[in-house]
Amino acid sequence: MSNKTRMSLVAIAISSAISFSAVAGDNNQITVNQENAAASTNEGQSVLALQFGSNNQSSIEQIGDNQETNVVQDGNANESSVESRNYGNYQDINQSGDSNRNNVRVTGDSNNNSVAQSGTSNSSYHTTRGDLNVNFVTQDGQYNGSYYYFNGDENRHTLEQTGTGNYSDFYSFQEANRNEANISQNGEYNNSHIHYVNFDDNTFNLDQDGRSNSSYIEGTVGHTNSFSVTQIDNRNTSRLQDVNGSNNDISVYQDGDRNNVGGDDLASFNGDGNVVSITQYGVTNRTDMTVTGDTNTVSLTQDGDSHYARINTSGNDNTVDASQAGDINMIDILTTGDSNSIELAQSGSSNDISGIEDVNDEFQLTGSDNIINISQTGDLNSVTGSSTGSVNSINVTQAGTSNSAVVTQN
Repeated sequence: MSNKTRMSLVAIAISSAISFSAVAGDNNQITVNQENAAASTNEGQSVLALQFGSNNQSSIEQIGDNQETNVVQDGNANESSVESRNYGNYQDINQSGDSNRNNVRVTGDSNNNSVAQSGTSNSSYHTTRGDLNVNFVTQDGQYNGSYYYFNGDENRHTLEQTGTGNYSDFYSFQEANRNEANISQNGEYNNSHIHYVNFDDNTFNLDQDGRSNSSYIEGTVGHTNSFSVTQIDNRNTSRLQDVNGSNNDISVYQDGDRNNVGGDDLASFNGDGNVVSITQYGVTNRTDMTVTGDTNTVSLTQDGDSHYARINTSGNDNTVDASQAGDINMIDILTTGDSNSIELAQSGSSNDISGIEDVNDEFQLTGSDNIINISQTGDLNSVTGSSTGSVNSINVTQAGTSNSAVVTQN
């Protein structure tokens, strides 16, 4: 390269605030700090850092407007740290290899960052504070982890993980409205955790495709939030605990065998006007849930053999619609409150409707002006229950042979 060409590149770097670094080898380190002292001028800054080898470190800090960061690392045990503050920031990090670590901290509006990691035991950490942020993370390999912590409004988080034993953590540390998270995990033994999301109008879509995956939603507080969980294959678990608020929409779809909604604990929903919909296809699936509040709607569909459903409702004007198709299925139900409407339907043989497992041998209805309609079609089916209160109505219809129904009213 001629001296004239070198001087031209230096002049471009100075005038445009561009920083370019490239290293090849082991144990290298890149540190870049850019600060726009006159932010009102909207001067653009740009960083591009390339590292090839093992145990490399990259640290980039940008303060100002219209910034752009690009980091590419190729090798093992690389580490990238990016901190960006103010408006119009953009980050693009690409790491390839094993045991890589990425940490992005963004403060400001209209930020956009993208991370792609390929290999084993990689980790991606994002902390976002501000509005209208967009985050996209792709991880391909085994035992990768993605951790996204945010506050503010209208954030968009998209995560795609492919492989085995991957982990996703989504956490809101302050108020957050109109945020959206789309999480996709493809493989086995993956785990997704959404917790402590507060306030309203948030949307969460979680798709897991593979065996022995687990989703965990807990400690959410707010209204008109939407939670959608889809799990395909066998031995998947969807845990929903302490989902609080009103007019929320919760949907779980499982297709496979030995799937579970509730996990070791009851799936619990607290509030009014919530809609809970659970659908399970396969064999030996299980749902355990408790719903507390008024004017809630619960819908449960189980298709296959040896299913179990445990439903506990407390409140007024709630609607429960549960159906099972197949053999050796069981519904246990406990309802407390007034003016509730319950529809239970079973189609198949050796099915049972009775009380809460390990609590009562019969279903219990406590309160006034409640209605339970039970329909069983098939042979060797049974209904056992009781009603306590006034103006309650229990209707049982059985079609088949060797069926039994015992219902008492107090």
